[in-house]
Amino acid sequence: MRFHGRTPTKRDDLESLPGVGHYTATAVRCFAYGAPEVLLDTNTVRVLSRVRGLRHTDASRRSRLYHDEMARLLDRGRPREFNFALLDLAALVCRPTHPECAICPILMYCLYGKRRLTGRKHT
Repeated sequence: MRFHGRTPTKRDDLESLPGVGHYTATAVRCFAYGAPEVLLDTNTVRVLSRVRGLRHTDASRRSRLYHDEMARLLDRGRPREFNFALLDLAALVCRPTHPECAICPILMYCLYGKRRLTGRKHT
């Protein structure tokens, strides 16, 4: 047995397992071990792009720019809570269509939400 029946903690070891890619490895490291990992998926990229006013595509979740921007925001002392909160925000408030900008807890930081609520053009 390669890992003696234990889930590996190193990203490279996790990614060596069948079916485990970068996102799953970072999620395991964050949620199981509390490692300060940046989780970039369709949902978290959408939130980040709206907050920062960045243009995004499907490839943005693999972008160095998005990774670096999210790393600046990551609460390294509480990465689990940060990532869970970001995923919840994306699912419940900052949805792909009909986002609830008026009730968003981070509206004061969000370029998209401010533009949307003031009626100015946004992307």
